[in-house]
Amino acid sequence: MNYREKPRFTKIVARANVGKVKNALEKNTIEKQNYRAEYMSEMGSVKITVN
Repeated sequence: MNYREKPRFTKIVARANVGKVKNALEKNTIEKQNYRAEYMSEMGSVKITVN
């Protein structure tokens, strides 16, 4: 998943049972958590980036 800009109201969570997790938004501070986006992979890697 590639975000154009850091989300302001959405907490981004990434998990992988087997594989690696690279989450560029892991420590992103948000103004107010209105939403939560979860990305999960059973067999593979999860990569979240910001342009």
